Amino acid sequence: MLLPLVVMDKINIIESYVSADQELQFQFVKILDNLCASGSDLDGLASSYERAGISVGESSKLTRRQLNKLASRLAKTYGLDIEKFPNVAFSRASGSLHYMLSKYYKEGGISSDNMEDLIKASVLDNVQLQINLLLELIRYKDLPAAAYWAQYFNIDSRNIPFQLQDYMKHHPTVKRHKWQNNDSTDHHNDEYYCLNISLDQVHFIDNQGDLQHCQQTLCQQGNVIGVDAEWRLSACNAGVERIALLQLATKHAVYLLDMIALTADVSEEILRGFTASVFSSTDTIKLGYGIAGDFRVIAHSWPFVAEIVGTPCQVIDLQIFARSVKVAVEAKSGTNKKDTPPSHKSTSPTNTQEDLTTPSQCTSLNEAIVMRTFQKLDSIPDTELPSVPVSGDDVVGDDESNTEHSASSGPRGLGLLVKECFGRPLDKSQQLSDWERRPLKREQVYYAALDAYCLLEVYKHLKEKALAISPDFNITPFLTSSTAGKAVYKGQKEEKGAKRVKELYENPPKRTGPPIRPGDIKLVVDTMLQGLGRQLRSCGVDVVILTNNQHHYDAIKSCQQDGRVILTSGAPFNTLKGMVPEGMCVHVTPGKARDQALEVFDHLNIQVTPSDIFSRCQMCNSNNYVLIERSKMAEIFESLPETALNKCPLKLNGGEVREDDEVPTELRIARSSLLNNTNYPIVGLNDGLSICDGVNVVLSHNGVCLNIKNIPVGVLEHVDIFFCCSACGKVYWEGKHFERFVRTFHGVFNTASTT
Repeated sequence: MLLPLVVMDKINIIESYVSADQELQFQFVKILDNLCASGSDLDGLASSYERAGISVGESSKLTRRQLNKLASRLAKTYGLDIEKFPNVAFSRASGSLHYMLSKYYKEGGISSDNMEDLIKASVLDNVQLQINLLLELIRYKDLPAAAYWAQYFNIDSRNIPFQLQDYMKHHPTVKRHKWQNNDSTDHHNDEYYCLNISLDQVHFIDNQGDLQHCQQTLCQQGNVIGVDAEWRLSACNAGVERIALLQLATKHAVYLLDMIALTADVSEEILRGFTASVFSSTDTIKLGYGIAGDFRVIAHSWPFVAEIVGTPCQVIDLQIFARSVKVAVEAKSGTNKKDTPPSHKSTSPTNTQEDLTTPSQCTSLNEAIVMRTFQKLDSIPDTELPSVPVSGDDVVGDDESNTEHSASSGPRGLGLLVKECFGRPLDKSQQLSDWERRPLKREQVYYAALDAYCLLEVYKHLKEKALAISPDFNITPFLTSSTAGKAVYKGQKEEKGAKRVKELYENPPKRTGPPIRPGDIKLVVDTMLQGLGRQLRSCGVDVVILTNNQHHYDAIKSCQQDGRVILTSGAPFNTLKGMVPEGMCVHVTPGKARDQALEVFDHLNIQVTPSDIFSRCQMCNSNNYVLIERSKMAEIFESLPETALNKCPLKLNGGEVREDDEVPTELRIARSSLLNNTNYPIVGLNDGLSICDGVNVVLSHNGVCLNIKNIPVGVLEHVDIFFCCSACGKVYWEGKHFERFVRTFHGVFNTASTT
């Protein structure tokens, strides 16, 4: 009963239905888990839904990747043990293994002395994971490592790839594998940025007394605190992200909070009080980089502080702050690097004090990107969140495989920002080490302290640069506050006791000149505006709608390749608009899809006429139809077996047919335009249509299968013409939905040119 709702992307209905029943929650996730098994026939299931009249569509949810993501999210939401769902657990572990090896071979994010322990902890006795490990190592062309692990796990020779078998024949004696040395044990290596305080000033906090002393020091008025967190790779924790270490740095000391010991030995009341005193205080400033990820894991590990870290006060995300300073630097120097790709994973980042982060379109510091730090940051490139994919579907191609670190790899995230500020990156080789081991290694302590302390130095550097550019610079817009949802800018006048807040999302000017027709403009909407996209398509606008598994940067590609205007909403707008030509990214106000469509029509000067209604397929965006008359559709029904027909006794929800004088002008014109469009050929059996395999009706000119199963037989009594999309096979007919849509936009249409 629930799976069809998954296909139709009605997950909210499912969640509402099972919300109060733990057994239903478990059973539903179990069903999803079974579908994720390698032997499940998802294509067959999709075909059965199509035959039942349930459209799977181009963005099908019936893929292992989508089902894995859904099952994993629901298991986490409902607090279910992921180990009870073996297929989802395996997918997460496989994804973690892929991520871990990628970090080692391509980025140097794992030191050699940690690599072996992580593999043993993540693979364990799972034979399929052991085989996946061999395949991954072969992709990286590290046959000695693959041979070592094949022998270590005593893998059956039938499960060893032929390439590796051949290597092992010629190398019968396999020695313990020596991992390529990624270590940087010399903390004062000139290659990397160094910690500028002594390790004697780094304090390990694992009991209540030390915690209370730490609290008193941190909460002194005027303190600036660097915040970072570390946790063990989730594959080593049965798929669970559990914070192991919280780093809090001040000018004179760094505190490493042992979250595991504190959880076991200190009461929730004291821990909650400590968290509130640090993150809810308006007397101190907290600094982070991609800090939303740290807050997320803290909230997951300590649910009793979720509300506190969900609405922090006086927090600055240096990722956002650095971008804004970069914008001001470019504005002052008169540069605008339009050709910079939408990711700062550059092969050779500039080592100057001026190159601080990704460029944007803003012309002054106070017009730069400003958003709440704890908002969702998935639209921002290179957020340094050490999480792992939930699925192992993405594999590294042979062209990317190399036993050496990829030549294009380099510092990213905070490491890159430190390099741009000070000329040397951070050493990230301890990033994915075992953060739950006690005692921590000296290298781990050094890494953890530096990751938090460098935030203070980066902030100071960026602030000095901002003041040099703009002496009246005000930090307030970059501070999150649980009592102020938007940024306030210095110099704004107060009106009736309330500060007037500058609009965060500044759209390009409205388009002027003669109105344009819906077919004369191309748009792309991101995943948050899918409803708007369908409304615009229904009005005849050429719209690409991003699916849930696509990224905001797919919109940038569509803009660059096809000249489409990007429609987005919220925080992604400020990121996207700086990466496309001026005027090619428009912010849409959150609200109902109809109101958003009217806003788009007004801003882009689009004039819709009744003849545009439903001139495009809502499923695939094509504007090519073929028409099937009622008599010819009846012939098709007679030629098909009963199993290929929809016997549902549904009739159109129409009631009595209106007289012509009762039909609104817009509806009359829309009907006439659809029926009299000479570009839509009339087809029938043996005249543009044929029956394939006895059950499928296909278009002769391109082989597209029409979705006849979606048509209830009873509709023939009421419908004269069927409109069939020649691109995807979706079949439409005039019903109450058509009439309701036209009436919804009553008064908006221009009928002058079509009456």
